[in-house]
Amino acid sequence: MGKFNRLVLVSIVGTLASFGCKQKESAETPAPAATVAPVEAEGPTRVQTLVGIAEMNRIGNSKKTELKVGMKLVSGVELSTGQESSLGLALANGTLYTLTENSSVVMDSVLLDGAQQKARFQVKSGNLAFNVQKLVAGKTDIEFRTRTMTAAVRGTSGEIIVVANKTTVALRTGEVAVHNLVTNRDTILRPMQTLTVDDKGAWSLKATVDTAAPVVAPAVVPAAVPAVVPPKPTTQSPQAVAPAPQAQQSAPVKKPGIDSARATNIKNSLEGQNNTREVMEQDGQAVKQGYQKSGDSVKADMAKGKQRELNAMEEARKKMGMGSGSDIRRQMEEDAKKAKSSGF
Repeated sequence: MGKFNRLVLVSIVGTLASFGCKQKESAETPAPAATVAPVEAEGPTRVQTLVGIAEMNRIGNSKKTELKVGMKLVSGVELSTGQESSLGLALANGTLYTLTENSSVVMDSVLLDGAQQKARFQVKSGNLAFNVQKLVAGKTDIEFRTRTMTAAVRGTSGEIIVVANKTTVALRTGEVAVHNLVTNRDTILRPMQTLTVDDKGAWSLKATVDTAAPVVAPAVVPAAVPAVVPPKPTTQSPQAVAPAPQAQQSAPVKKPGIDSARATNIKNSLEGQNNTREVMEQDGQAVKQGYQKSGDSVKADMAKGKQRELNAMEEARKKMGMGSGSDIRRQMEEDAKKAKSSGF
């Protein structure tokens, strides 16, 4: 075999060997699989605080599980608290939900990621307080539902109370869009307002006072301070120097109390009651005097009538030849004595 033929044969063998190695390597090293995000088996809602007893059960399953601090919850569960118990739920971004005693709330869905914060709660009974933290860059969509209304909140704190078929939404901060499921009316609830909806759809809106918030005094603009002229030096002794005048004391602060208009109304009301009582007393006295006069008149009439009867009887006796009444009594007494002495 010539030199050229040997070179060709070596080249072919090398190519075949190289191809075989690549084929073996390709068979032993599989192609990279598509990247799949890990799925978290536990939900984003965590039990942060627990006082007393709180339980949960899956929707459609009556078996209940007692909750513990640190447990993570999935959606589609009903949460309930016992007497003198409370349950605090927290999301990773600081959003908080709190169930007070004897409350029942269905957690339909809770989702939290970098793009959105979404939750659906059905408040069946009791009290659910909420403090929703807005996402820095994303959409916040929280909704609460009862038998008579839905409340959509975005970055809001307050509470929802369901008692005896009445729903009350008390708002502290933010805004809540409320939809009346009975009348299909809509309204916006603003800070420090309370909305109550009954089972017939009638609602009432009123303002509330936040007693927990600090009271900020209004800013006081300081009055212009006159320039102070330094006193001239004196050679008098310290005892001869007149004492500096004391600073004028500020006027005493008037303590809050009943305003003048209300005080006037109270005073007028009391005076009116006193006048009414005096008139009633006068009327009663007049009626009493009238009764007394009427009684005296009746007595006088009766006495006159009796006297007329006596006079008529005396007149009749005279006509019949009889003595007066006193004579008849005297004669009867004498007859009685005679009869007694005779043995009768």
